[in-house]
Amino acid sequence: LDIVNEKNDEICTLLGCLDRFTKPEHLIEGERALCSRCNERRDSIKQLSLAKLPNVLCFHLKRFAHNLSGRHTFSKIETRVDFPSTLDMLPYGPQTPKTSQQQHQVIPGSTEYELFGVVNHIGRLETGHYTCFVRKDKMWYNIDDATVTKVSPSVVLKSQAYLLFYIKKRLDYEGSSSSPSSSTAAVGATLGDAPIPQSSAPH
Repeated sequence: LDIVNEKNDEICTLLGCLDRFTKPEHLIEGERALCSRCNERRDSIKQLSLAKLPNVLCFHLKRFAHNLSGRHTFSKIETRVDFPSTLDMLPYGPQTPKTSQQQHQVIPGSTEYELFGVVNHIGRLETGHYTCFVRKDKMWYNIDDATVTKVSPSVVLKSQAYLLFYIKKRLDYEGSSSSPSSSTAAVGATLGDAPIPQSSAPH
């Protein structure tokens, strides 16, 4: 996702990035699409959306910019991106025309996600360092090389995220009819079974 600061604020939002990514784009003049029926170029509207909402979502925030002019240099985008602990992807999922006779039935909880992992890039482009936050059960941990420490959710949400990982509150398994309660248990198993190493000083 592109990090675009339209209001020149110090903070932009993940939802704002998603809105720009899925914003309808009018194709006119030289960008007209070729109609498969009349074989002529016509004005049209292009819009991106997720064809299917996966069990795990990964958002890659484009923090490294490539300057094509001059010496073709790279730079890091330091803009803070405000991201939520819970996310509803309903506006960005499969779209069904309102005129359709068979309306798309949304299962409660099937579009809701919870944050469970964040990868951060600290420092400059040439000498940066990667760390991550991981949620186990209801606790958050900061993993920095061999050092693992507990942190509060507020520390996670204020971090300069590079990658964001969300998991569905209600997991979908093909061919199964799991209830919200059983899916919640599955989420707990997914997030709770992985061992967290003991905190130790790096060598």
